[in-house]
Amino acid sequence: FRSTYKGLEYVFMDYDLNNKVGDFQSGALTLAKYEEKVQAQFGVLPEWEEGRIVNLAERLFNNVSAQSALPFAERAVELYPKSERAWHQLGECQKNQGDTAAAINSFRHVLEINPTSLSAKIALKDLGVAIDDELPAFELTTAELLPFAGKYLLSVGFNMELQLEDGKLWVLAPETAREPIVPLEEDVFFLSSKNARITFSWENNRVTGMEIVTPGPTFTGKRVD
Repeated sequence: FRSTYKGLEYVFMDYDLNNKVGDFQSGALTLAKYEEKVQAQFGVLPEWEEGRIVNLAERLFNNVSAQSALPFAERAVELYPKSERAWHQLGECQKNQGDTAAAINSFRHVLEINPTSLSAKIALKDLGVAIDDELPAFELTTAELLPFAGKYLLSVGFNMELQLEDGKLWVLAPETAREPIVPLEEDVFFLSSKNARITFSWENNRVTGMEIVTPGPTFTGKRVD
């Protein structure tokens, strides 16, 4: 049965999991129940690869389902305790659920793995940890932030909106949890949960586009409003 499961896992890869994302989000299916189902059918537990389980945790979290993402993030750090991505996603889930102490612990684990992680430092600052001297000291007024607010069509084919609220620019986009972007320089911002640096471009005194650099691909965005 183990060889049968491994063969099916290779052939179908994440097909089965992709079909169950909605069930995980709704609570109709949990990580424990899924693993029990696989073990009952094939006699083995799913052999979670790091990218596979972290990607699923991130996908659930980005669909505004931190509660369903949490068990996957917890399992990810259990299996891969040296994974920066896993600890960061766990911290984001815990932060979203209001478990401040646990979130701080998780983001500190990120810094143990990668002492230069800007996303972990920003998250810790938001959680009340005094690390201001380690972060770029740059602030923009509400009036200075206003030109960046608007709608952008990204090169991946969907719209992203930046809303100005309470003196911050908030990201609204499909499969992305609502969060503020942090100014690093005059036209450069940071999206913590994606570990992404956003650089805006201007034309005729108006913001016209953006470039989003992530640890993986780089995207562009065109102003459409």
